[in-house]
Parts: sequence; C-alpha cells; structure tokens
Amino acid sequence: MIVRHWAWRLLPKGYPRKIIPGYVQPPEQLEWWQNLKQHHQRLNVEGLRNYLINLPKKFDNLGAVVFLNWLYQINESELRRPNWLECEFPSFCEAEKNAFPLPLDEVKLSKELKQFFGFETFKTHQLEIVQALLKGKTVPLGILPTGGGKSIIFQLPALILSKYYRGLSIIVSPLQALMEDQVQNLKEKLKNQQLSEYAERVELLTGSQCLEEQRHIIEALWNGQVDILYLSPERLRQPTIQRILKHRLPHLWVLDEAHTLSQWGYDFRPDFLRIAESLQKFYKNGQNTSIRWGFVTATATPKVVDDLKEAVIKLDELCSGSLERLPLDGKSFQWRDEIKTHIEIVERPKSLDDIPGSERLKKTKEYLKKQQKEYIEPI
Repeated sequence: MIVRHWAWRLLPKGYPRKIIPGYVQPPEQLEWWQNLKQHHQRLNVEGLRNYLINLPKKFDNLGAVVFLNWLYQINESELRRPNWLECEFPSFCEAEKNAFPLPLDEVKLSKELKQFFGFETFKTHQLEIVQALLKGKTVPLGILPTGGGKSIIFQLPALILSKYYRGLSIIVSPLQALMEDQVQNLKEKLKNQQLSEYAERVELLTGSQCLEEQRHIIEALWNGQVDILYLSPERLRQPTIQRILKHRLPHLWVLDEAHTLSQWGYDFRPDFLRIAESLQKFYKNGQNTSIRWGFVTATATPKVVDDLKEAVIKLDELCSGSLERLPLDGKSFQWRDEIKTHIEIVERPKSLDDIPGSERLKKTKEYLKKQQKEYIEPI
C-alpha cells in the first residue's frame, strides 16, 4: 500500500492514475512505516520519509518509489541491483542513502566489526582506512604490515555495502593461493559468527576451478547471490565477466598487494596496467561516478606510489578524489609490531667452511665446492 501511495503522490500531472491498479489515494498511514521498519531494523524512516516529502512530482523521481518496493525484496538470497534503474532514475540511489546511511564513525563501525569478525576494537590504523574506503572521497592507499589486519580493511567495507545496499565488491588479487586463503578464512569467520548468509555471498574465480564450478559462481554473481568476488586482473578482460559487471556495477573495487601493479605490470603480467582501462569500459556511459576504489599493500616504494597515482589519473572522473596514503604518518614499508629488526656486523669469513649455518647452507657450500673442482667460478 505504501508503494502505491507514493507512486500516486509523485506521478506528475498529465499521467493517468490508472497505471496504478486498484488504488484510490487515502491519507498516509503511520502503520505502513511501522510495518516496513519491522522488516528493516536499520531503516531510517524519518530520513526516507522527509526525502520523499520534499521530492517534486517528476517522472524521474519515481525511482524513489521503486526503492520502496525494493525494500520488500532486499533480504532475499537472490537480489541483483537493477543497474539500468540506477542510471535512469538517480532518485533510487538518493532514497537509498537517506534510508540506510552508512556507518562511518568509530562507534558504529566497531559494532559492525564485532558483528562480522567478533573483534571488540580495530587494530592500529585499520579504522582510518576503513572510513576512507566507505566515504569514497579519496582513493586510499592503505599500507599495513603483513599479518597486521590488511584483509579486514577492505573485507569489512565490502560486508557493510552488502548488508546495507546489497552492493557488489570486487577484490582484484595477484595470487591464487592468497585469494583462496582469504576467502576460506572469511567464510569460516562469518559462519563462526552465525552469519552463514553472508558467507554464501563471498566467492572467488580461479583457473583451477572446473568449468561447472565457474559457471555456478558466475550465475550466482549475475543473480545477486554473490556480493564479494575475488578475481585476478586477467579475469577482467574476459567477455563474460565484462558483460556481468557492466550490468551489475560494483560499489567497491580493491587491488590487494597493490605493489604488484608496479613490480609485475611492466614485466610478465601486463593486465595489471590495464585495470584502469577495464574500469573505463564498465563505466563508459558515465554511470555511477561515485565508485569507491582502494589499494592495499605492505610495501609502497616511491616508484609504486607514482604508478598507483598514474592508475588513479587514468580513472579520470570515475573517482571523486586523488590517491591518499594511509596511515598519514606511515612508512613505505611496515613490519608488524612484534617483529623487530636485528642487524649484526660479523667478521668476513676466510673460506666457505668458516660460515656457520643451516642444512640448506651446507648443501649450498657443497654445490659451490663441486663447481670449484670443475673450474667454474662460483657466483
């Protein structure tokens, strides 16, 4: 009833009311909003209603009415956001932002962290990077040590976007083993938190999967069952993936181990350098220019930073800000706090036999001695 009511109120003059079947406009009922609130505890009823009240009667504003209808489906396991609707009716996204404002302060984000991961507080510097990704005002380059909670700084925003908007997040990662490990750990963590429905929204695509498994994941991505997808940069060139992502535009893009764009892109994996080009194709019609994009790594030399800045520039108007290194007081390379650097100056050995060491070093010395006997200069 509430959907028909607002369709009646926002339909411009000159359009026949008969397109709203079986409806005669009664006064707005408070119980309509109360019933809707029961379906969505996080729903900001006052914010959404005020937004609707202030909308002029324009055909374009009927996107807000479609959003009201969307609220009755958002908890279904299969739910693909209608990309054409977001492009043709911007009021859909505006109504969504008013209905479900994203949690951005420390208190609210800590609650989300507790729900999804069971942690009471953020580790050092995690919070500021999570906030930057969700705000989308800059392109954060998050530099955290390996083992220092790097994956959470993009997994948590991806889960929040799935929870509030059923938005899609794409995690581009260079290593298959790394993707498999992160996806497995995330699924297990979510199941341990009694969040199996979210665990089912996380998947990865790799070349080691059989064709049937890949087909199943691609169908789930298209149907809206998958909201967080890990893949390699090479996958972005595949026609099937390109078609899906053009019709289901991601809310968040993350390049994990971002230093590989610079270190590998110029050598044996040129698809790292084509990521910006791929994104331009997805958004070539100027659709959804509020794209969130971020980089994550444990090391970022000046060369890496310059290459990432160039990648952001290539994104042109798709990003609302420039590259921002986080944490602001961070270094180009980060050790975990429990790892200490130890430097010891030792006397140069006179021969290989004077070098103490492990079994591996022992074998190395044996090999070098063998080479010496064969009159090959050791390296």
